[in-house]
Amino acid sequence: MASSVVAVTNPVATPTAAQLAQIAADIATVVGKNCQLGNYEDVYDYIQDLAAAINCLAQAGLTVNNSTASSVGTVTVRAAYAANAAIPTNINTAAV
Repeated sequence: MASSVVAVTNPVATPTAAQLAQIAADIATVVGKNCQLGNYEDVYDYIQDLAAAINCLAQAGLTVNNSTASSVGTVTVRAAYAANAAIPTNINTAAV
């Protein structure tokens, strides 16, 4: 199933489940692409960013539906993560 990009402002107030999922996708896309290209950040920054993405997904899962605001007050991400990237239809892990 193909997905569409969900517009998310940065910061976003009272995000919907779809917006939270988009934020997580944006973070994952940037971290994955930067690692693949050798554009490394501090590993602890990436761990913290990935933890934030996981929390976004957790909150999205707890939110009733895409039109209901979550209990999150505000989400602010680094500018690099505010891209609203499309979620790929083919998801792969790094080659070993």
